[in-house]
Amino acid sequence: MKYIFLIFITLLILNCPGSLFPQRLKPEIPGPERIRTYDVEHIKINVSFDWENKKVIGEVETKIIPLSDNFSEFEVDAVAFDIQSIRDGKNQDLKYTYDNKKIKLILEKSYSQSDTIVYTVNYTCQPQSGLYFIYPTELNPSLPYQIWTQGEDSDNRYWIPVYDYPNDKTTFEIYVTVDKKFSTLSNGYLDYSRKIFDTDKRQDHWVMDKPNQLT
Repeated sequence: MKYIFLIFITLLILNCPGSLFPQRLKPEIPGPERIRTYDVEHIKINVSFDWENKKVIGEVETKIIPLSDNFSEFEVDAVAFDIQSIRDGKNQDLKYTYDNKKIKLILEKSYSQSDTIVYTVNYTCQPQSGLYFIYPTELNPSLPYQIWTQGEDSDNRYWIPVYDYPNDKTTFEIYVTVDKKFSTLSNGYLDYSRKIFDTDKRQDHWVMDKPNQLT
C-alpha cells in the first residue's frame, strides 16, 4: 500500500475562504480586545518532529519593537511547553517566569520604541491543539501520514511561543526538518530544500515576506 507523506505548516492565514482544512467554530469571547505592548516584527521558526511521542522540537527566534518607552518585561503565549532555554540577541540567558500558559520575560534593562528586541526560545511540546499528527488507523488504513497546523484564532500557542491574538501582523520563516519521504507546504515561498548530510532527513526553508495576521 502506498502512503502519502505530507507536512502542512500553514501557520498564520488559515482563516481565508477555501482553506484546505476544516475550521472549528469557536464561541465569541466577550470582553475588551487584547492590548498590545509590543509589535512583532519577524518570527524565525525551526522545528522537527518526534512522531512516536507526537512531539514538536522547536527553536523560535522573535523580533519585537516596544510600543512604549520604559519597556522592561512582556508576555508570550505558550501552552504546556518544556522550555530548555530563552536567550537574547547576544545569546545570553534571559530571566523569565512560566505558568504553563504564558512566558513572562524580564529584560536586563528598559527599552524604548526605537529599540528592537530579539529573543529565542528552545523547547519541546506535545500540542493539545493547533498542530496535529495524523496516522493510518485500523478503521482507516489508507489515511496518509500528515502533520498539519490550524492556528485560528488562538491555537498557534500550542506549538510555538508567540503573541497569539489576531491584532498584529508579522513576517515569518520556517525551517522544517523532516524525513526525506515527506513533502512540506507552507504559506509564502520555498527558499530551499536541502538533504542533511549523512542522514535520511531534509530541511525545507519557507519564507513569508509579507506581514500576516496571527490567526
